Amino acid sequence: MGVAYVAGGLMLSFVLDKRAVGRPSPPDLRLIARTIGRGRRGEWGRPQPGLGDFLEPTYYADSSAAPAAPPHVGSLRLWWFAGGEWEGVPAVRLALDGPEGQVSVEVLTSEPGKLRPGTMIPFHPATRDTQARAAVTATPVRIARAIADERLRRGLYDTTQHALVVDGVTTVAPVTRPWPTGRIRDGQVEVTVRATVGDQVVPCTGFVRPEDAAGMRLSRRAPVTLGAGGSTGTLGPFPW
Repeated sequence: MGVAYVAGGLMLSFVLDKRAVGRPSPPDLRLIARTIGRGRRGEWGRPQPGLGDFLEPTYYADSSAAPAAPPHVGSLRLWWFAGGEWEGVPAVRLALDGPEGQVSVEVLTSEPGKLRPGTMIPFHPATRDTQARAAVTATPVRIARAIADERLRRGLYDTTQHALVVDGVTTVAPVTRPWPTGRIRDGQVEVTVRATVGDQVVPCTGFVRPEDAAGMRLSRRAPVTLGAGGSTGTLGPFPW
């Protein structure tokens, strides 16, 4: 009985508190939407960061020490602080769903907010002499190609989109409101937009994370990659 009274009292105080504070009004929501839209336009308008821009190895390595084989790519399942740090940058451990099962790698990062579930992280698998490690020392070209290949393998790109991303030119362009096609794959939704690039209007379709679809809707901008001549295009790639 006492527990019921406590629970009821907490619920009543919550309701009264919400009533006193009030819900956001439509003008408040519009202001929030504009703020988010401006932030996303600014983020997408800057040069795209590489994996090594926000993740660092916990071991000493340089590009010459990177394995010759292309990195594998895993989806981030979860992460947690590993308990150590280097020069004030905390160490975190990432649990990745890789092509051959779950893999755990340790990295340093001062931007854990970029570590969102589902983010694709390239890594070098364990060998007889080394542990699995994030491919933070691989070149941006190798990382971009590995992620493009993985998206093709998962069905997030078709062969035409894959070729565009590998060989095309990426720009941030004004887009129309994104419309879903109804297809969902690997936690991403497929949307279609019309992008204005120069004097051309190019239809672009692609699978994107739900938060990126929301960002497009609020900012009316999106990264798009165009093929030769600019007559064909695809959405993305989006930043980390």
